[in-house]
Amino acid sequence: SEILGKNGRLDPWTNRGIGSTDEFILAGTGKVEEYTPRFTYHGFQYAEISGYPGELTADDLESLAIHADLRPTSRFSCSNPFLMKLHNAANWSMLSNFVSYPTDCCMRDERTPCQMDSIVYEDTACQFFDMRTYYEKWLTDFPKEARNNPDSAQQTILPSRLYRYYGEKKYLEWCYDYAKVYVDQMLQTNPDYIFTAGYGDWCAPNNNTWEGFFNDVEVVNSALFCKIMRQLVDSAEKLGMPDAAAYRAKYEEAKAAFHMRFFNPATNTYGDGSQVNEVLPLAFDIVPAEKREAVAKALIDRIRNTDKGHIDTGIFGTRYIGDVLCDLGQVDLLIEMFAQKDCPGFGYMFEQGATTLWEQWTFSGIMNSHNHAMMSGAASWLYTHLAGLQPTKAGYEEILVKPCFPKSVDNVSLERDTPFGTIAVKWQRTAHGIEVTVITPKNVGGTLSLPGETDRKLLPGKTTEVELSNK
Repeated sequence: SEILGKNGRLDPWTNRGIGSTDEFILAGTGKVEEYTPRFTYHGFQYAEISGYPGELTADDLESLAIHADLRPTSRFSCSNPFLMKLHNAANWSMLSNFVSYPTDCCMRDERTPCQMDSIVYEDTACQFFDMRTYYEKWLTDFPKEARNNPDSAQQTILPSRLYRYYGEKKYLEWCYDYAKVYVDQMLQTNPDYIFTAGYGDWCAPNNNTWEGFFNDVEVVNSALFCKIMRQLVDSAEKLGMPDAAAYRAKYEEAKAAFHMRFFNPATNTYGDGSQVNEVLPLAFDIVPAEKREAVAKALIDRIRNTDKGHIDTGIFGTRYIGDVLCDLGQVDLLIEMFAQKDCPGFGYMFEQGATTLWEQWTFSGIMNSHNHAMMSGAASWLYTHLAGLQPTKAGYEEILVKPCFPKSVDNVSLERDTPFGTIAVKWQRTAHGIEVTVITPKNVGGTLSLPGETDRKLLPGKTTEVELSNK
């Protein structure tokens, strides 16, 4: 099971309808016997052995981590222990659920894949591991029929990500026709670009009812449709498709419709002003340029004053709030939110002994696994903003290095294997300021952007070192 009861014995309630029990009959020969199940696996944090005829010690047992053969492509470290816990928990949450396909969770009677869950952590997965062959297979697994639901649009979202991280247009070519069918179906059924069906910001803090898991459905799914349209437009333009201009016009109309439908000029907020309702429009570039500063201010005010420094998002808001707050210069606020030791917060999970990320912010409820990969999306910003490494050309052929420097972090190191070679980004605090080092492979150039400094050109195959003064 994932947890222990008050009596110190297994408490299997998070397994729901699955027994998670194996029975093995010893041959009794007196020789060493080994048992490893070949046709099942179990997600667990605790195991109980009963009926053993002798004295059993911990040295007699070994647990095996079962997951797809995914090669790690990044080495990350930083001085902040909480952020390292978040990184490692995200790592194991994904690996535990990467088996033949991205499972919903690995311990209970719900191992079927969920496109929505996968959408929110694919960026993190592609930064941690070489996901090419695994996601190529996943692209052939999920249904190709159109659905009127933006939160499951893998036909559009995943190919764009694979192209971004690995630089091969074949992903766009494979799925372009399917993506068009998906988008055209949604345009036909929702000509006003507003979507009322779907899950919304799934598993935000809630009242522990089934209805409570659905959060801000209309705003979230309408914002997601804008993102889907943007990715379809990008694919069409990169592939030189004749319908690229028509889809771009639809994309601009969708953004305008979203702003018109949900924006409240009196408060500079969208929808009811919750965190996700501000985060997604900012993350997806839906907010008009002249309103971005006011919307950002409203978001920060909401976090600090209304939500008292706590996170209030589900899977989509949690995935993108790191990017948004870092871009707004609020990385310290972000870490404060994530590290909260009372619920909700990742710090609360770790205080309760979590080594993987939960489905819900609370310890228990009517539905809560303690190993759900969907929350691993929250670790993406560690690479893209804390270390600051982002591809500006597909496959990291060109890069932007734009790190942020939280007060609670003294050093960061990231080595990232790419199709063009290994990129290294390191920064550390010194007595004089902050030292930043970027090492690029032979064919990769880009830009180094540091606060208060003029942008520097990163030359292929060179080491760039900069020292920021405390002054």
